[in-house]
Amino acid sequence: MSLDDALKKGEKEIKHLSNNLLLLQQYREKIISQIFSNYLCLLMAKQNNEFLMKNHKIKLVMFILRSEWSNIHETKLVMLHSHK
Repeated sequence: MSLDDALKKGEKEIKHLSNNLLLLQQYREKIISQIFSNYLCLLMAKQNNEFLMKNHKIKLVMFILRSEWSNIHETKLVMLHSHK
């Protein structure tokens, strides 16, 4: 093999390795981007879940308070009608 042939072969191998490194870097960037996107989705889901749980607790408390108020109101009405 001549020196020129060896140089050409070496250049081809360097280009091939360079292309592989570029593809590897692009693949890593894509994976990191996907991981970041998934993390943001999970973070938003967690925050949304916390909001829904707080909302549910507030509605539950309001339901209990309305029920208590209704019971008190009914008791007062019964007492008023029984005294007549």
